[in-house]
Amino acid sequence: MLLHLPGELRNQVYECVAYGSMEAVMLEPGFAKITLPPLSLVCRQVYHEFGTLYSAIPLSYATNIIVYNDDFNIWSLLHTIRSIPSPAPNVECSTVLRIGLTNSLELVNVKAFITELARSQLQMPLDQASKLRYCFSFDLETFDLHTWRLHFARLAKQYRFHRSDSEQRVFESIYWEFARKAEKVDGVSVKQYAMGYWNPGARLCFV
Repeated sequence: MLLHLPGELRNQVYECVAYGSMEAVMLEPGFAKITLPPLSLVCRQVYHEFGTLYSAIPLSYATNIIVYNDDFNIWSLLHTIRSIPSPAPNVECSTVLRIGLTNSLELVNVKAFITELARSQLQMPLDQASKLRYCFSFDLETFDLHTWRLHFARLAKQYRFHRSDSEQRVFESIYWEFARKAEKVDGVSVKQYAMGYWNPGARLCFV
């Protein structure tokens, strides 16, 4: 049993767990909430011992960082990403941007975010910026999915033919994640979406 081990061995166990599964949640620039792993829930003693060690680990050792944002709030989103430090040596960090979408979303914010990220003006290496992943959510009762599908389809044409390769790569990451999310809702496949095919009524959508 863990608590039967000497303190030095327990600390080694804690370090192995802490440095291999550190997750941080960021709701605003410069503020990271560290999520304690299940080990901390074993008992009060483990919670105290492990939690003290875990909370002292620098954010650069995080293996998973989740950034929450609504409607591509450009100031908050970019400043939060800028505040993420470069990973420590030999640390593979996955950064997920969880964006809540509403009908208040403005395309100008999406474009501004893509431009800034593509220009690599963030305080993170370019290869790390290119590994950002996206996860979208929206209220099925209120979000006008059809309209926003059309908006993103039109943006796709702009970025495919009139923007730099770096901007196109950033947009494609956003575009396909949105398409996959939408497919789960309305059944229109990613391939159909890319071709401009739309339900209901089996209509072709020219954009």
